[in-house]
Amino acid sequence: MKNWLTHKWSDTSGWDLYTWIDKDHADEKDWTWKKQDYQLRYGDYFGVSYHIRIYDGGYDWDQYLEWSIAGAHREEWDWTRFTHVVISWEDAERFIRDDFKNKWFVGLIQYWFLGNSGYYQNLWNDGYATVIELKH
Repeated sequence: MKNWLTHKWSDTSGWDLYTWIDKDHADEKDWTWKKQDYQLRYGDYFGVSYHIRIYDGGYDWDQYLEWSIAGAHREEWDWTRFTHVVISWEDAERFIRDDFKNKWFVGLIQYWFLGNSGYYQNLWNDGYATVIELKH
């Protein structure tokens, strides 16, 4: 992402977050909590920015080969609390999806309904995941 997209993403840090993941992808028996592998940011750290945490999913012989998942949000610095505050889930998803569109290394971009629409941290999430296929 840092070298190929329109926007110049930079390495960043933030709170460690975990996702629930099937670590061997062979069956439903090896689920575990996994910490993000890296974090990227686009924008002004002490202003408004996009923050993404990426989790390496490993290798899936059956369907996806190498894959990863990511959690993204748009945030702004809160000077009264000296921390970042999430201001949108959907803006971040749209921003990242648009950054990948029409790139030579991108295949299909799909939208999968996950059935988890609702308010998270008082902000709407439509329950759709953007799935971006990368070509070799």
